[in-house]
Amino acid sequence: MEFERQEIELALTYVEFVDITASLDQEGSVVFTRSPLPEGIGPEMAEEINFVVDYYQRMIFNGDLDPEEEDPTLPVFEDPLGEINFKLKRYQSELALELKKSLGVADHRNINPYARVMLQYAAEVQKKKS
Repeated sequence: MEFERQEIELALTYVEFVDITASLDQEGSVVFTRSPLPEGIGPEMAEEINFVVDYYQRMIFNGDLDPEEEDPTLPVFEDPLGEINFKLKRYQSELALELKKSLGVADHRNINPYARVMLQYAAEVQKKKS
């Protein structure tokens, strides 16, 4: 689906500054709340943004963005909600990256330095095997 450039820029600005917080509802389930979408976002773009933000929230909740090894620079949390809210802010650039990939406005390999390094490493390993 094609979106107008202005709407894409508005959506990317939104995900860059959106305030997402996790809290518990009355039953004790985790509930995410976020800033309302700005005016100028059409229904199709709103659906795309909501899909990507929901995906991002699941990645944070499931720990998919956590480093594989313990990172001593990260604070230690006694409250799981505090940890989730910290990670929602810390990894917010990933949210913008996911929306860019979803909208097809950027090649994620050019944006993500980790992906670039992994591709270079894979090419070197392949070269050594040959």
